[in-house]
Amino acid sequence: MRDDAADRYASTVGHQRLRRRIGLHLHTGQGASPGQLLTFLGSFEPQWRDSLDEFLSKDDGKIKSDLGAMVAARKRIAHGDGENVTPGRALAWSDTARAVASFLDGLFV
Repeated sequence: MRDDAADRYASTVGHQRLRRRIGLHLHTGQGASPGQLLTFLGSFEPQWRDSLDEFLSKDDGKIKSDLGAMVAARKRIAHGDGENVTPGRALAWSDTARAVASFLDGLFV
């Protein structure tokens, strides 16, 4: 229902970026790995993808590496594979998650 409503809205009053995003990926349930986020942003605007890629590559790719490790750990935990995440690692990942969220928020505002 949510996706159908978004499709209707995008086709009648949505901005071209929204229509492109809805048409390409809304119904696929993409995750949040670095590659998936790059694809997601590129479906709105190719420059956004490039901008995120540059952001993720800062500090020798530390943000990209942390984000990928966090998503992989979440997936292992969700599938019952017993991932051990230390408090220190969780705190570092939370900083990465906030930085990525802030970056993405800046694009959509």
